Amino acid sequence: GPLSRYFFIVQWQDMQIDDQDGTLLPHDAAAVAYAEEIIRDLKEDERFAEPSMALIVKRQAYGTVLTIPFFPGCA
Repeated sequence: GPLSRYFFIVQWQDMQIDDQDGTLLPHDAAAVAYAEEIIRDLKEDERFAEPSMALIVKRQAYGTVLTIPFFPGCA
């Protein structure tokens, strides 16, 4: 099937790191798996230990698919 472009935006408090290029993926489930991988990688860096941090997953043309907190229960 056709791939969609997903954008993964890191957000916390009043800051965010935009994803300029996005990533081509087949469906939302693949985007969620990819998002969880990004979060795992970022959490290894103590600069990304802010409890309010979340990853926003957007699918091109549809807006936000979901928001995943880095630390569930803290947000």
